[in-house]
Amino acid sequence: MNGFFRRLPLPVKLLLISLIPLAFLIFLFIQLYLEKTQKVNLLNTYLNRIQQSADMAMLIDALQEERRYSYEYATKKDKGLEMIQMRPQTDSIISRLNSYADPSIKNFTDYTFLNELGGVRSRLDSSIIPAGQVMHYYSNMIFRLNTLYNVSAGSNVYMQHVYPDLVAQKLLSEMVTYMGILGANVYNVLYHKQYMVETLIGSMG
Repeated sequence: MNGFFRRLPLPVKLLLISLIPLAFLIFLFIQLYLEKTQKVNLLNTYLNRIQQSADMAMLIDALQEERRYSYEYATKKDKGLEMIQMRPQTDSIISRLNSYADPSIKNFTDYTFLNELGGVRSRLDSSIIPAGQVMHYYSNMIFRLNTLYNVSAGSNVYMQHVYPDLVAQKLLSEMVTYMGILGANVYNVLYHKQYMVETLIGSMG
């Protein structure tokens, strides 16, 4: 091999010698590209999780609005137009959440009883479901959705500076959700004056 290299013309030797640092630079470039690509993919994953959590929070808010209008309609046949107008907004957010590939929310409509929403709406429109059952269904569904609303930065150093804001957002969302459930329970008891003790015990948690 050494003899072969000595017999080569000088221009060829120089070319071969120049190829070594060039190959090294190409190797470094590929390593840097792969590292940057990995970081971008990691950040995109977390951004998708943040967007998913934002959609989950929006769904909870939409369902709380729909619960209020549905209860008013079931109780006093009031807010019917607002209830009908709210439903497409809720369905749109559900469709967005169904489009995510995150296995943690796969089949979330079964766990949260969202798959029964169409039937409950139909019975509500036909006035064959009690107002208390409407309130219970929506509140239970909202509570279960709230358990799926989660964003974790984990050990990702790129997300650590925004992680406190994410935690604060989740806590505020939980507070709003629980206050909404408590307010709905109190309103239901005061209006119908039924199941007061049971509602109080169920709300203590």
